[in-house]
Amino acid sequence: MLRTRARSRGGVGVALGAPAVPSMYKALADGDSLSSSQIWSVSSTNKERRAAGYITNFAAQSYQVSDLDYTNGFGASGAKIEDMLADQAAAITYANANDIDFVSLMLGANDVEDTGVSVATKTTNYTTFLTAYRDCTAAPYIFVGLPTPRGDWEADLEATRAVYVQRLHDLRAAISSVCASLGSKVVVWDVWNDIVDTGITNPTTGLNYYPKAGYMATDGVHLIHRGAHWAGKRMFQAFQTTPLKIRVTSLPTVSGNESPNPTLTGTSGTFGTASSGTLPNNTRVERSSGTAATAVCSKETTTIFGVSHETVKIVISGGTAATEEFFFYFEYPEPTKTMDGLTGVEMMCPIKLTAATGVLGVYLYGRVNQVSTYTTLDMAFTSGNVLPTDDLPIEWLLRTEPLIVPAGSSTRYQMLVRMRLDGTVSSNGLTVNIGQPTHRRIAP
Repeated sequence: MLRTRARSRGGVGVALGAPAVPSMYKALADGDSLSSSQIWSVSSTNKERRAAGYITNFAAQSYQVSDLDYTNGFGASGAKIEDMLADQAAAITYANANDIDFVSLMLGANDVEDTGVSVATKTTNYTTFLTAYRDCTAAPYIFVGLPTPRGDWEADLEATRAVYVQRLHDLRAAISSVCASLGSKVVVWDVWNDIVDTGITNPTTGLNYYPKAGYMATDGVHLIHRGAHWAGKRMFQAFQTTPLKIRVTSLPTVSGNESPNPTLTGTSGTFGTASSGTLPNNTRVERSSGTAATAVCSKETTTIFGVSHETVKIVISGGTAATEEFFFYFEYPEPTKTMDGLTGVEMMCPIKLTAATGVLGVYLYGRVNQVSTYTTLDMAFTSGNVLPTDDLPIEWLLRTEPLIVPAGSSTRYQMLVRMRLDGTVSSNGLTVNIGQPTHRRIAP
């Protein structure tokens, strides 16, 4: 359960507890692709939270503290601050109608190369934009991520690159100054020192600007898992400095859970290819792809988010193929179930990573086969991602988006933790503890 201080609205204190699932705060996201396409991929049959998104990482590291999902994301790929201002009305309407607690955004990525607009004008526009959020009826907190290093200017002439580098630093300073001027509810967070390569300096300006290898995508703009992990962590640390801060005291409730063994009792689980050891009842581990990796499983009492509970410990090693992947089944054998009307299906699971070398992803995967294949994912693998090795152990509460599934009997109902490694990486391996797994039907 989450606990925090009471908050006051209009002189009335409102005590905050935990519902059946977390998400005690209402929020929205705004900005550019760093706050939109790097978080979600959505279609009528798929909802995917991506590892490349800083919000995905914030959500996992913060115990899913907010209801922030695709429906309340207002960011747009390629947006400059002028575009954000022009499109802000819908977000403000949403914020006021839903009494939101905080706004999540990153600023400046597309403003750096927009040299036709001065930094002074950009600064005025940042002020107008952030003030509008600050002055919403619920007086939300606004968590502002500063512009990150850039790796996409190496083909430019030095004169052009130097202008961009200087402007990047000028915009970082401008946004920081604006935030400082708007009061305590506008809070800056910054991932710069975590992902900038201090060994690379622009010769004209003498300034650092280039990202460390493996922290940003090959486009030199977007984050991949290592960078997104640190960005999510820095945002969460900023979050914890405010009265919104949370303390975890218990696991999510198993009320309404459809998993047959959410507390991981017993030792009669089953093993597929390349797995061995001990597993709780009604669970299974198997290698789904690859040639050489093995998984040794055991039951272990450990703490995740400070809460001690029974977990499944899985140690994977010995991979040689580019893709070595294992499945942990919440429920096995896979059931066939009747979906009673338009129903939201979600999954949730605490995860603790203590070793991760060459690990491409540890993520939730829910699948219902019916008229079409419906899938819902959290912390999903995306191309180029490798989990961080410089901040272990990592603790997450993973939670998929509610996925609408039509009424009727499914031909397959599959709830998995998927673990993918690159076996071509030297000494590749993963040690993960999987905590109390739940999946339930909820009102969408």
